[in-house]
Amino acid sequence: FAQGLRKSANCDVHPPLRQSQDPDEAQLWSETVERCSPAARRDHLRWLGRNDLFFLLVYLLNRRHFIRDGRTERWTFDRCCEVQADPNGYVDLWPRESFKSEIITFGLLIQDLLNDPEKTFGIFSHTRPLAGRFLTLIKREFEQNELLKSLYDDVLWADPKSNCLEHSVPW
Repeated sequence: FAQGLRKSANCDVHPPLRQSQDPDEAQLWSETVERCSPAARRDHLRWLGRNDLFFLLVYLLNRRHFIRDGRTERWTFDRCCEVQADPNGYVDLWPRESFKSEIITFGLLIQDLLNDPEKTFGIFSHTRPLAGRFLTLIKREFEQNELLKSLYDDVLWADPKSNCLEHSVPW
């Protein structure tokens, strides 16, 4: 599979898109779609963002610290796959600093909204400011991530400040 992706020059010859099987394959998808036509590249990135949580976090939401070394990369990849495969009905007991909030509260929520913008979510915390910080982080990502706005222009506004009646969230 990897050899087929490396040899391909455009999307006419690379294999059909699929969720990454490991962090190296996610990187290979990122490199491969760069060689596709602009329209195909956009479609491929949209599909990968909606169907591959690790790819979305690392390559579209710029969480490059997920791939800083092999051990961290494998941990975050495995947790993304685990969460994406079965996201509900579990208490996730992960060690501190293991990216749980970033994967679940940030990444999975964004992916869920990209897949179904009519969904409604609540972010709760034992302290109100912590929940507010996550809401602000997600809001900022939707407002400032130009790649995300261009890929999902059917979900996100190009200029949210001028299109949204509410400019700020009261805390």
